[in-house]
Amino acid sequence: TPPVSPPVSQPKLRLTDDLDGTVVGVSSQVSRDKVYNRVVARGQDGHDEGAPAFQAVADQTTGPMRTDGPYGIVPRFFSSPLITSQEQARKTAEAMLAESIRRKVKVPVEHAPDPRVALDQPIEIVTQPVLAAEPKTLWGLVTAYEVPLTYKGTQKTDVEVTL
Repeated sequence: TPPVSPPVSQPKLRLTDDLDGTVVGVSSQVSRDKVYNRVVARGQDGHDEGAPAFQAVADQTTGPMRTDGPYGIVPRFFSSPLITSQEQARKTAEAMLAESIRRKVKVPVEHAPDPRVALDQPIEIVTQPVLAAEPKTLWGLVTAYEVPLTYKGTQKTDVEVTL
């Protein structure tokens, strides 16, 4: 299945740590895993089995992730028999590069058990990181969750937020 797009309008499901909220803990983790700044997409000619007939390279050319910048070159190679033209190879490489460069943050949330939580569901998290600070609002997608075996337990939900 294709990746689900991040929410663009306010999600219906909301988790918060305010007065009526059920959230007991929110943290975040940033990772460079699977962040590539060069994607090489290869396809095959249907008439010549196994021969990589089409290849396209997409490079990040701006920002700190650019291929000639401080991050260096971190390539990803992708091949598929479904890429049957140079144009498809180019579009595939560009799409995969755009997906890789997008900064994502994994936000683990601990909260009271909530049966509404489901994978790939748009969700809003409203939390106050420090007492008397402005509330912080994040929109993202549920990527994983653990439901406790008893009603007294705490549910853990991982939310992927695109920055």
